[in-house]
Amino acid sequence: MVEAARSRVPGPSRRVRFCLSHESGKIEIVGTDDRSIYVRYHRAKHSEDTAGMIFYRRDDDACWVDQLVPVLDV
Repeated sequence: MVEAARSRVPGPSRRVRFCLSHESGKIEIVGTDDRSIYVRYHRAKHSEDTAGMIFYRRDDDACWVDQLVPVLDV
């Protein structure tokens, strides 16, 4: 949905990011595929959380990040 909207707007509006507020910081959803959801911290509460991507098993029934299961191999 975010990508579809981004493709229809001009210039600076294309820099929009899909972020969720969480008790551990702001989490940006970078992308998805059939198996995984790719996220990174946009702003993290703890500095050790700022490095790298986090991969979650895709679960279309999950309503929040806390319900997703992290995976090590994508």
